[in-house]
Parts: sequence; structure tokens; C-alpha cells
Amino acid sequence: MDEFLWLVSGFHDALLREVGIVARGYIDPDSEFYDDVAPSDIRLVIHSSFPETPYVEIIVEELQKFRWEYGWDLDPAEGIVAESEVTLVFGQRPESFIVSGRKIRYRILGREFLGKKLHAVQQIVEIDCD
Repeated sequence: MDEFLWLVSGFHDALLREVGIVARGYIDPDSEFYDDVAPSDIRLVIHSSFPETPYVEIIVEELQKFRWEYGWDLDPAEGIVAESEVTLVFGQRPESFIVSGRKIRYRILGREFLGKKLHAVQQIVEIDCD
């Protein structure tokens, strides 16, 4: 965990671009339920101004806790590894952005993935609230 946080510079000069939560449960064409009580997974997409780590995708499997408040900052980031849970705590106010689960995976992609285009979620329909 320390090596990962060092690699991404503790998410200094970075921002959370996307969050996608995916339940493991589904209903098949015969209306049968599968894994409907299994924990969800969450995908975070983080953009960074550092050329070595411009696009970081984090997958947290079997989500245990997710808390997000508007107005937080990613930097500094802390990683906590316990027996059955891995936790990332972001920002100056640690209680404002926390994500934890059974397993965390990540990948770092190039600058070509930066920009307005979404990767974790797709917009299909826009609804004007005005």
C-alpha cells in the first residue's frame, strides 16, 4: 500500500473524475436472482497532473464502506491494510472520503485517457433539471 501511494504521489494535484458502483447481483432472463446480497464493487477514476500517473483506476472489490462529502481534497491519501479489509482515506478531513473493501486493484493509464470523456460510466440519456 505504501508503495502504491508513493507511486501516485499521495494523490497530490489529483482529482476524482468518476465513481461507479456495480452490484454483483443480477437477474437472468428467466427472472432468477443471483448474488443479490453480495457486496458491490466500486471503481474510482482519478486524474492527476503528474506525467508518470496521469490516469489511475482503482477497483475496490466487496465494498464495505464508502463515504464521500462534497468539498474534500484527495491529498493526502492514507492506506490501511487490515486482516480482512483494505481502506483508502483521502484528504485533509479524513472522514469526508473513505473507501474500503476486501481487495483493491489498480492500473495506471496514459495521458490519452485524460479529458472530458467518461470511462467508468457512460451517459446514455441527459435529463435537463431546469
